[in-house]
Amino acid sequence: MIPHDSVGGVIEAVAAGRGISACSRLMAAPALARGGLGFVRLRPKIIARLPLVERPNHPAGMPVFVIARPLAEGAARDIVIESVSLDRWRGDYPEALGALGGEIIGNAADGMGLSLLIARPGALEANAIVGGLRDAGAGDLRISEVGAHAARFDSSAAAPSL
Repeated sequence: MIPHDSVGGVIEAVAAGRGISACSRLMAAPALARGGLGFVRLRPKIIARLPLVERPNHPAGMPVFVIARPLAEGAARDIVIESVSLDRWRGDYPEALGALGGEIIGNAADGMGLSLLIARPGALEANAIVGGLRDAGAGDLRISEVGAHAARFDSSAAAPSL
């Protein structure tokens, strides 16, 4: 394991390596949001979000993203992660995305105004997110996919075994 001082260092190491993957805490989400287009240029993708299991009344620590070179095929796409650049924050964004099954998992100021890191259901088209944000008042808007992963298992939905 080789530690890096920044998300950019992690992304560059994954992009330059062969068969290498990395983990980055959710605290890095603003940096991933802010560097969305650079992230896409370097080609590593988010391939998982940890923890993999949601347990009722047991909050996990800060979520972690697993970053790797993109797979040619067979990658899970239950949840798609996108970097969205827009003019500024508006209070209706979380509700607009929540109504579509999405969520904001990070945000950061950037040269254009604001970058968001968004998770959306894989079955939902990106243009639905764009439409929802525009309906919530978003101005100049750019979106780029930065990864996808399997849905986390929700243990509260599992029937207790006797």
